[in-house]
Amino acid sequence: APQHCPAGVDGDSGGPGWPPREPLKQGSSLNQGAGGAPGAAGAIELRQIISNACTDPIPVDAAITKLEPDHLCRGFSAPANNQPLTITGQHLSQVTSVDFSLTGVSATMLPTSNDTELNLLVDLTAASQTGSCELILQRDLGAAMHFPGLLTINRYEVLGVAPASGAQNSTVAVTITGSCFDPSAVVQQVNISGVGISASNIAVASATTITCDFNITQAAVIGQKDVTVINGGNSFTLSNAFLVTH
Repeated sequence: APQHCPAGVDGDSGGPGWPPREPLKQGSSLNQGAGGAPGAAGAIELRQIISNACTDPIPVDAAITKLEPDHLCRGFSAPANNQPLTITGQHLSQVTSVDFSLTGVSATMLPTSNDTELNLLVDLTAASQTGSCELILQRDLGAAMHFPGLLTINRYEVLGVAPASGAQNSTVAVTITGSCFDPSAVVQQVNISGVGISASNIAVASATTITCDFNITQAAVIGQKDVTVINGGNSFTLSNAFLVTH
């Protein structure tokens, strides 16, 4: 006859798996994977930063609008020192000193100088070069700036007398030409060598022109005469400048 077996009984549950299900702590190497590939090499790149708000380059260029006076004078063979010279312009506060292209010309910059004006005292030696002189502005930053043709260096001298002759017992109106005559000088003299001839009505018309009268008496010796012009502290003699005739 058939037999009936009793119902089966479930087995016990299994133990917990490994590793335990616990959160890993910081720095744990548990179950750590292989190391990654090395990173790319570092690099440094320099970039120029441009601000559109700044329109002027650095250093800013200086500018000269006026030179006063535009010429300086020395004696024919004598120095002239401490002659004032004013440079007017823009961006001049960066200037540290002023040089000149002609030898024997130098300047001291006065503390009254500012951004729009340089006040100088200029020294000329007795043998300084003459002619057109270039100004050279030395600056704190940047190359020196050159300004040609703004200044002329002259020397005091007499170049000619016209007319160059006159007869005995006559008065001749003459014009004496030269350079560096000073109309404001207190001393204004014209002397002619020899006896019987003198100058009167002396007038310094400009830095290059003097007018006067040569008074020639009957006693004046016929022949060539030297003419000496004394103007302020300067004196120059032009040899054989005037001829006395019959």
